[in-house]
Amino acid sequence: MLLLVLLGLFQFKAIDEATERYELKNNMLKRFMKECVEIYPGSKVGARKSYDHYKLWADTKSANNNTRLISEVNFSERMEDLGLTKDRLKHNKVYVDIKLKNDVGGCNF
Repeated sequence: MLLLVLLGLFQFKAIDEATERYELKNNMLKRFMKECVEIYPGSKVGARKSYDHYKLWADTKSANNNTRLISEVNFSERMEDLGLTKDRLKHNKVYVDIKLKNDVGGCNF
């Protein structure tokens, strides 16, 4: 088993869970996604509305841990890095197949 661990062919559940907790603690955008966004096929959310929602959420979190907001451009790039698709709807950009939980009562401020 030690050989499998050294070769990276075996992973410990506790290590995976600790890694996920660390990433959530240190990656505000991933925390925002986990707490405030849900996958909802066919739905569209305005890119600006998503960023505004993020700012409100981050403001409530930053009071406790000195977290800085990311810029709207950085937010957009990182959302796409997380696998979200952005589209243009008339004159607005939207993220497709997601819904903000606050719209359905899930992410409260």
